[in-house]
Amino acid sequence: MDIDSPNQLPVLHVRLKSQLHVGPNAVTRDGLIKDVDERVVVKTFPAGQRAFALDEARLITLAECGDLVPAILGIFYHGDNDSETHVVFKWCGTAPKTFCDLPLTDKLLIKNAFEKLHEEGIWHGDVEPRNVVKDAATGKWTVVDFGEATTHICEGPTCSELVQLEKDLSF
Repeated sequence: MDIDSPNQLPVLHVRLKSQLHVGPNAVTRDGLIKDVDERVVVKTFPAGQRAFALDEARLITLAECGDLVPAILGIFYHGDNDSETHVVFKWCGTAPKTFCDLPLTDKLLIKNAFEKLHEEGIWHGDVEPRNVVKDAATGKWTVVDFGEATTHICEGPTCSELVQLEKDLSF
């Protein structure tokens, strides 16, 4: 096979580092693409859970929110549904421990990010400090972990997810 073929997907040589979170459907780890020394996040779904991985990727793509959601670098698995599925995301930053101590400007950026998701028809379903990350270099906030997300027709200011977010952000 011609290795320069445009139909061939690149292989990512990722070295997994630390575990970031264990959720009900997947384990999330910090990683590094060895060839280019680029940080990534790898979400590993166990055998039989490929549908969850693909649904999360579908909802992130459906959101059409640009850099408010993480870029998906690839979805990798071997063989049938009886193998693990790995979704590799661009590294977007670090999550705060709580919302309480964040400056008002950051709280407003987080609120605006979730409002944009809702405008695009996405209910996140797991609004927690661990699911928003900030790039220390740029100050940019990104909403992550769409494992509980669904499509949604937002009711605007009375939407229960947005109302709860405002309470959590202490507005």
